[in-house]
Parts: sequence; C-alpha cells; structure tokens
Amino acid sequence: MNFWYELSMNLTYWNTLKNSSIFNREDIRKIKANYQALKRQNKERIVDIQSEYHLSWSSLIHATYNGCIEKGFSAERSIEITEDSLFKNMKPDNIAKYIVNALNKATDPFGYLVRVSKKQESNFFGSTFSFSRTIDDPNSYHLLVHNCFYNNYFRSHQVPELMKIACKWDLISWSKGIVPEKHGITFSRPTTLGLDDSDCQFNFERIPKK
Repeated sequence: MNFWYELSMNLTYWNTLKNSSIFNREDIRKIKANYQALKRQNKERIVDIQSEYHLSWSSLIHATYNGCIEKGFSAERSIEITEDSLFKNMKPDNIAKYIVNALNKATDPFGYLVRVSKKQESNFFGSTFSFSRTIDDPNSYHLLVHNCFYNNYFRSHQVPELMKIACKWDLISWSKGIVPEKHGITFSRPTTLGLDDSDCQFNFERIPKK
C-alpha cells in the first residue's frame, strides 16, 4: 500500500506544490527531505499495513506545515496552505459523490452506512485506533474513538494544531454525501480527540418515517 501511496504523491502532491505560487523548487526539496526524515524517525509507529499509510499521511502534513513555517508564514496561514495542498489531491468532493450514489442505490441507506463504518474500523484504521460502540441498534449507531494514530502523532511532535486538518476530512468528504431528507439519515460528530475532547463521537441516526 505504501508503494502506491508514494507513487501517487510523486505524480500528484509534489506537482501541486510545484504548481502553487507559494513554494519554489528548493522549498519542495526541503519538504520532501523532511517528509522522509519524519517517516524514518517514527518508523516504530508502524505496527500494521494501515499504520504505514497513517504515518505517511501524518508526515506529509507535518512536513508541509514545517515548510510553511520556515518560509515565515503564521501558524494559522501555514495550516491553511497545508490543508489546501492536501485536500486538492484527496478530492473530497469525489468521495462525497461516491457516497451519494451508493446511498441512492441502497435499499436501506442507514444499514449500508453502518456496514461501511464497521468495515472501515478494521480495514482502514487498523490497530492504532481503538473504538467502542455505545449504541448499535436498527435506528442508531454511536461510535466512540478512544485512541487515534493522528492525534498521538501530532501531539507527540508538539503540533496538535494540525489535528484541525485531520479532523476536517470527515466533514468535507464522505459525510457530505448524506442527504438527510433523501436518505433518512442524520450524522453528527459533536466531539473529537483532536479538539481536546475525551474521545471522537460519530453518531448516525435513522430518521423516523412519518
């Protein structure tokens, strides 16, 4: 998985930085070098195939942010630049469209979304995240995230502000594919570890039919 992730970055992410008006060739060289150094320094965090991706993603955010700070941008502006560069390549709108189409086709959109969530918990997140389900019934699914690779990484490197980027992904990608009045589902995420709460709450509710 990491091979393809690295290949994708070489084809897309670095080109995004290259095509921006913010970074010159030397800036990008430094960001690449910092990215590779951060991965080497944190290799002990890799405990399964999923965490290999998580480390690459975290290191990419961290290195880009460091590059912005080095150029003299404020922390707030550095987060904006890093976020914009990252999400241009991750294409959250495409993820939202995929979810819309899947829910449109599903005979039970709520059930579909819950099944996908459960698969993601093990298949994507892996062992460096821990979860518990406080409600799991035909009408409600409430998931708590107690431990998060990204939160642990950024806090250990004294850059917890970068969790603003990690936490934003859910809100601009797949969750935007949920149309409550059409799919009969509501989603909320009232708390997150990255914003200093005790856990992340993911709440899915089936809207009762009138």
